[in-house]
Amino acid sequence: MADFPVVATPAHVTPTDRSATVHGKLVNAAINASGSGYAVNNTITLPGGAVLHVDAVVAGAVSAVTIQTPGDLSGALPTNPVGQVSTSGSGTGAQFDLTWSGLATQMVASNASRKSLEVINPGQQVLWVSPVGVAAPGAAGSLPIYPGGSWVPPLPYTNAISVYGAAAGQPATIFEG
Repeated sequence: MADFPVVATPAHVTPTDRSATVHGKLVNAAINASGSGYAVNNTITLPGGAVLHVDAVVAGAVSAVTIQTPGDLSGALPTNPVGQVSTSGSGTGAQFDLTWSGLATQMVASNASRKSLEVINPGQQVLWVSPVGVAAPGAAGSLPIYPGGSWVPPLPYTNAISVYGAAAGQPATIFEG
């Protein structure tokens, strides 16, 4: 396996290229407001393509849901409580307190003409970067980038880069030339 260095401090003080955030998947949806007009087996679509299945209602008000599709949320996390984007039925007004978890996110595509690359962690939690597969803590080929640190692969380096953070919305800064 190649030796990929983990640098203690960023080589660039001011980001000049692009910033991204770790995508998120829905891991919990607590009912904040039950709404009205819902029926059992309706689905409720939320931001990021997450879909809830309505398991139980009381007089049309949602009383139990399960996550049918965890989605792939990119960008900023929505502020709780979160309302529906759409529904398969005619219900309205249901709101949920959502919990998102990090999802391995491809941040850099393959590039045969790349002359430089650096992935910086400007956040407060560890990011995992993988030059060989899907980034995850402890996954083969995944390396930690601690807060304030960066990773610079040996060049030439042409592969895509996957980044994982435990929390959705974790920032990453990418310098590529």
